[in-house]
Amino acid sequence: MATRRTQIIDALQAHLLAIPSIEQVFKSYRYLDEINDWPSITFVPRGEIRDHRGAGQKLATLQVDCRVYQYDRDISTLDLLVREIEAQVDTFAAEQRALGVEIAQVVTVGGDEGLMRPYQVGDLQILITYEVDV
Repeated sequence: MATRRTQIIDALQAHLLAIPSIEQVFKSYRYLDEINDWPSITFVPRGEIRDHRGAGQKLATLQVDCRVYQYDRDISTLDLLVREIEAQVDTFAAEQRALGVEIAQVVTVGGDEGLMRPYQVGDLQILITYEVDV
């Protein structure tokens, strides 16, 4: 049986893949030269902070670094795509209550500001807080 963290990461991948305009979602970083389908998302789960709330309740906050690749001369398409991803992450917690997910939010957003046009790269940092089995 997979750990709760692995289940949440798998669920996040499926949740992001539900965005109609997204072609691929990878659970590992890919470099630009490895991307064949546009737009694509790559993400890597990073560190986890645990918080003991008492009465045997533990919460973990998982940091996920996410990168989105887009191919378009119009840089506004990346902005629209990032907004779609943010909206999808906002609904993630409500749909994953069975896994103990309490909060999912995008906390930082950055991009290449059109420097690599027609290629576009956006970076997001996502925090997911979930209940840990004791």
